[in-house]
Amino acid sequence: MKVKMLLIGTLTAWLGIATAASFTVRIQRHGTNVTTSPAEDFATNVLRLFRTCSVDSTSYGARPNPWEKLLASESFVDLKLAEPVAFRVTGLSRMDELLVPLPSGKFPSHLFARSGTNVFAVTKYDPLALGRLASEPALQLRNVEPYGKLARAAEGR
Repeated sequence: MKVKMLLIGTLTAWLGIATAASFTVRIQRHGTNVTTSPAEDFATNVLRLFRTCSVDSTSYGARPNPWEKLLASESFVDLKLAEPVAFRVTGLSRMDELLVPLPSGKFPSHLFARSGTNVFAVTKYDPLALGRLASEPALQLRNVEPYGKLARAAEGR
C-alpha cells in the first residue's frame, strides 16, 4: 500500500509540474530568440525527454562552463522551472533549469540540467521523446533534418 501511494504521489507531482504558470522558456533558433509562444504541453515534453535519459554523462559531457557556452550557441531551449524536479539519472538531485541544445544537422549528444551552479549532463534519451519536442511549432524543426524524421515518427505514434 505504501508503494502504491508513493507511486501515485510521484506521478501526481510529475504531471503537475508542467502547468503554464510554473515555467519560463527561452527558445533560440539560428541565433535569434523565438517570440512565438510554445504549445501548452511544451514543458511536459521537455520533462519527458529528460526523464527518458538513462546515463549521467556529467563527467565527460559537462566541460568547464558548459551552460554559458550553450547559451551562446545558435539554437537551444532553456526551460526554467518554478518548482525544481528530480531525475533518477542524476541521483534525484532537484533541478530548476533544463537546457536542450539543438545543433544543426545532428541530434544533441547531451542534455543539460542545473541546480543553482551545479550543472549535470545526461544522455541516452528516447528518440521519440525528442521527436515530440521537435514537432513543437515554435521550434521550427518539423522540416529540418534530422529532427523532422523524429517529429514525423512521434506524430505517427
